[in-house]
Amino acid sequence: MTSTKARSRVWQWAGLGIGLALWGCGGGGSGSGGGLGAAMCVPDMVSIDGSLDGTNISTSVSFSSSSFQQLSDPSSYDLGFDGGGTLHLEWSGLVADGQTTKATGRVTMPSGEPRAGEELCSSNAALSTDDVGTRFRFDDLTVCSSGDSVEGSLLGCEGE
Repeated sequence: MTSTKARSRVWQWAGLGIGLALWGCGGGGSGSGGGLGAAMCVPDMVSIDGSLDGTNISTSVSFSSSSFQQLSDPSSYDLGFDGGGTLHLEWSGLVADGQTTKATGRVTMPSGEPRAGEELCSSNAALSTDDVGTRFRFDDLTVCSSGDSVEGSLLGCEGE
């Protein structure tokens, strides 16, 4: 027969284990970016941080259009920047809030930024959504028209 004290200790450890498991599944909390880094999300703006060809980028631009769809495969996310520039990402399946998914994509940088007007592609991109915004990352960049490698990466967020 198990004593009441021993059963109580077992339930305390079980409660601690459940609490730690739930804490670990929290996805990092509000506005964490789902593992995509710490790009600042500015309400009603698109923030882009990173570097291209050794030039640091840290900008926020307004956007003229935004579309996020997961009704047909591939799922997609599109942005049009005020003053020029676009962003397009595609992925398979669904991505839930707080989750990150691998994607492919292309971005035409807005005016005033390095490589402005030039379409850059990434076969190694990612996307996540949370209560603060839609976040994206572009790694392994190339010039879409030539396939030439571009040094750098981009991290950004469309703020809610």
